[in-house]
Amino acid sequence: MKPETAYQELIETIESLSYVPSKKVAKQLVNSIFEMVADAAFGIVGKKQPLYSKVLIPRFGTFKTRTRKSRTVLNPQTKEPMVLPAEEFLAFKASRHCKRVVR
Repeated sequence: MKPETAYQELIETIESLSYVPSKKVAKQLVNSIFEMVADAAFGIVGKKQPLYSKVLIPRFGTFKTRTRKSRTVLNPQTKEPMVLPAEEFLAFKASRHCKRVVR
């Protein structure tokens, strides 16, 4: 299965279930939704603070930024300790409805 299969299926489903006139418009709609989620979670390029701490999409799930603490690990080649800095990442938690549909 190709990694883009789900993406293409999403575009085709939106086109067939709604009043979207073409695949091109459906693709723009899907891309803009994901861009809005990323911008809301991580902030618009150039800003330091995210717009929201979490983004809730009803009946689908919640996107939330989380922070990993900095930690010391061993470099596998030199066996020397090195520090990995703290980093932010986007986490997703599926809603009850989404979990029920997947089961």
